[in-house]
Formats: sequence, structure tokens, C-alpha cells
Amino acid sequence: MVKFYIPFYYLFHTRLKTKMEIFSWQIIFIVPQFLITYFYLELRIDIFLQLFLLSQLIFHTLYEVGYIENDTITTKKEINPTLRLNKKSAKYVKNNFQKLIYFRYFIVILLLGLLNSINLSLKFELNVASFILVLLFNRLFFLFHNHLRSRLNILTFFILAVTKYIFPLVLFISNESILYPIILSVIAFPLLRSIEICTLKRHNFKNFVKIIVNLDKFRILYYLISLITCIIIWHFSYLSDQNISLAILIFIYFALFRAVSYFLIKKGIYKRDLKIKSQYPLK
Repeated sequence: MVKFYIPFYYLFHTRLKTKMEIFSWQIIFIVPQFLITYFYLELRIDIFLQLFLLSQLIFHTLYEVGYIENDTITTKKEINPTLRLNKKSAKYVKNNFQKLIYFRYFIVILLLGLLNSINLSLKFELNVASFILVLLFNRLFFLFHNHLRSRLNILTFFILAVTKYIFPLVLFISNESILYPIILSVIAFPLLRSIEICTLKRHNFKNFVKIIVNLDKFRILYYLISLITCIIIWHFSYLSDQNISLAILIFIYFALFRAVSYFLIKKGIYKRDLKIKSQYPLK
């Protein structure tokens, strides 16, 4: 059970159990974060890649604390909880709850010290203080998220999704240029995912269910509408060509990914987790 102390192991063990889910996670999070962040930098790609991966390690090591809390404490409050651990693993995590969490805090502090040391040796200045604020903000709202069981979870989920998506931007991009990439990032995934969360049975938003109907088709439509909106904005020159071209690239990227996903599901090549699927009253 020592593996539970390894960063990322808990994420892969409980949330990303298949190769397809790990691949999708990389497509949805890692690649867009990398593209959007590096688009605004003048930094050697090898240096950026190392720092980018270090930021991912720091953030997700801390984010796993929220997962552990959710699986050991929050599930006790739910009528029909999603159990992501088998009995043996659940018992170990419960019995070593404090150790697992404090170990992650220790790793995060240690890696933040390393990040700050690297920052002092670089000509390029990282926004380490802002990055730490995002980490603290995320940890606070994960606590709220795990203790609430109401429609307020939609709001806490949205905030968690936003912080989970923008933390590399905050670390690398200057304050003068940060607003647009954050807005783009929120539209690219957290906003869509939060709309999807509204369709969960437990939230009982029947109007959302009537509008969305089919989740996979809605995802494709969402990115196509976002893409068309970008082209219209580009036509009227409300934003710079640089910013609009990045948005168009990101929305084409996601539209293609969702189209391929829809094809794989339609052909039965990929099947969703039935436990997760049962929570959505959609086709």
C-alpha cells in the first residue's frame, strides 16, 4: 500500500483507471494547458517543459488530498455514493488518512521550495506567490466542496475546475497578459463541465436535461458554437489576431476530440463507466 503515497497514483487508481481515461485526461487538461501557457512565453521549450511538469506535480499532489477526503469522509454523507476504492484499499486509506494527507503537504512544501529556488536562478520570473494563492484557494474550496451536498456543489465544482485548469497560466504568464488566456481556458473546459454537472440527477435541473438531451452531441455543438463565435469576433476585429488565432486553435482541437470521442462511443469502441453514466439522465 506504499503506492498510495506516490503522487498521481491515487488519481490514476481511483479516477483514471483505464488507458483511455488517462489519454483523455492528457488531451483535455495537459495539452491545452501547455499550448495556451507557452503561447504567451518567450522561454526555452526544455526549461518550460521541466517547470510545467513540476507545476503539475505540485498541484495534483495537493489536489489528491481532496480526493482522499471525498472517498473517506464525504461518501459517508451520500445516499448513493460512488465508491472508488475496494474494501482493502478503503480500509488502508481510512486507517492512514492523516499520514497520507500530511505526507502530501510535506511533498508540496518541498517542491514549492524547489520551484522557488529554480525561479531565483532564472532570468525569467515565475509568479510563485500567485501560484501559491491558487493552491490555497483550491484547497479551501475543495474543503467546502466535500462538506456540501446541495446545488452549491455546482459552484464549488466550477471554482475547482477553474483553478485546476488555470494554475500553469498563473505561474508563468505575466499579470498584464493573464486575463484573456484565463477567459479562454474557462470557456475551453470548466464552463462546459459545469454545465454538464447541472444535469446530474441529484441536482434535478430538468431544463438543462431538456436542452442538452445527448451529452456527446452537446459537447461537439458547444465547441462549434465557440469556434463560430471566435470567427465572428475575428471578422469584426474586436481582439488581436494573435489572441483569436489561439482561441480558434483550441476550439478546433476540442471539437475534433469530441467528434472522435462521439464516433468511438457510437461504434462501441469506447464505453463509459456505467456507475458514472447512471448519474446522468441523458441519452
